[in-house]
Amino acid sequence: MSSIYKRKRNGKEDGYVMYSTYAFDPLKNKKRYYNITIGKLGPTLSWDDCKKQKKELDRMFKAKEGGKKEMNLKTAIETYIAFKSSKNKSLKQSSKKLTIYHLNKFNTTLSDRYGAGIMIKHIDIKILAWYYAQRTKELKRSSMDVHRRIIDSFFEWTKNWASDAIRTRDPNLGKVVLYQLSYTRITCHNKTILNYKKEKKLS
Repeated sequence: MSSIYKRKRNGKEDGYVMYSTYAFDPLKNKKRYYNITIGKLGPTLSWDDCKKQKKELDRMFKAKEGGKKEMNLKTAIETYIAFKSSKNKSLKQSSKKLTIYHLNKFNTTLSDRYGAGIMIKHIDIKILAWYYAQRTKELKRSSMDVHRRIIDSFFEWTKNWASDAIRTRDPNLGKVVLYQLSYTRITCHNKTILNYKKEKKLS
């Protein structure tokens, strides 16, 4: 529930109108109370104006109600970076840049394939399997390990592993991804061997 009220200072109203609500905070990953100053009543701000602004703020917080899974991927990544920076003040600039680079690559690849508005809740096991298979072809094993660790940490933060079956208590789901990735590696490796043998015959 939200409300607007006239603020008091030292027991007296000071003319300012406040908006108060209890809603989800993506940075803190939990619900909390918000107290927002709408403005000071006067010639340019009436009580009816404050009621209209309350409706706008209600709509904004309603959109946040679903938590991080209701965010699109780009917004979730930006929020995650801000969260990491605020939580870890000693975070090295190089580590921050590395995280941003890998997550932006993830966002670009998925947005190109599924559209810029793709939401966290739509990224399921099949999409991740496809993505990891693509990146495995492009990256060295050590780079892929770093890339995957960063993306895994991001999804841990979104708390969508369990709800979207990306990472659940069912170990078979993880086996599916590992199988698909290993199959991709074997296929690529076999193609490389065949090409090498063909080139050797031609020479």
